[in-house]
Amino acid sequence: QRGGPEHGPEFHTFTRVTFEAGRETSPSLSPDGEFIAYAARHEGDLDVQDLIAEEDVVITVSRDGYVKRQPIENFRRQGRGGKGIRGANLKEEDVINDVFTTTTHNWLLFFTSRGKVYRVKVHEVPESGRTARGTYAANLPGVSISGDEKVQAVIDLKEYSEGRYLLFATRKGMVKKTALPEYDSPRTGLAAINLRPGDELIDVRLTDGKDDVILVSRKGQEIRFRESLVRPMGRQTAGVIGMRLAADDVGAGNAGLR
Repeated sequence: QRGGPEHGPEFHTFTRVTFEAGRETSPSLSPDGEFIAYAARHEGDLDVQDLIAEEDVVITVSRDGYVKRQPIENFRRQGRGGKGIRGANLKEEDVINDVFTTTTHNWLLFFTSRGKVYRVKVHEVPESGRTARGTYAANLPGVSISGDEKVQAVIDLKEYSEGRYLLFATRKGMVKKTALPEYDSPRTGLAAINLRPGDELIDVRLTDGKDDVILVSRKGQEIRFRESLVRPMGRQTAGVIGMRLAADDVGAGNAGLR
């Protein structure tokens, strides 16, 4: 506190913001009587995530791109054969595409129809009530999806492990496999796949490189082959033909089978 007869009392507060070599850095008093808090940067600095409790949560993603995070406690156990409880209040004609459990420390990778990928920490997805619609993906930090762009796949990720791959499938039957660590970048809006004119991304799967791949077309055609037949490629590549489609047919999805 400082002040004088002509001034009312002034109160100055400070926050210790870092630790240096296991001890707090001490604030000092400037010549005019104001407190200054010093922050020492070094290898052991705290990350923002260190201040976030790691909690189990449920993530839901709708076809129209609404994302919602809920505490797992919102889903109480019920007896078999019950009718359940309302889990979301969706817009007309919207449906739930993905539901999975994860933790607040994991990454969510959002892949769009234009072949881009955005990453967001789970704790950055706003927590919503059980019946809430959720947050549109374009309103999440670092995600900039245009009006005609759609979220086609969401991957839940703890870390970018070696020996794991992302397998892409496109509307025109192309497939591409890329090592997961190639997508470990602080930049957002990366090019995940180089799409050919008129093509779009329809699905992405996380694999270990040893699965079988099943591709299905809109008209019910399907093909199964070993994933090892698709060689790993760089991040900004188009991939190879996975399924030859009829002129009036398009790819509908891809699945992994062990």
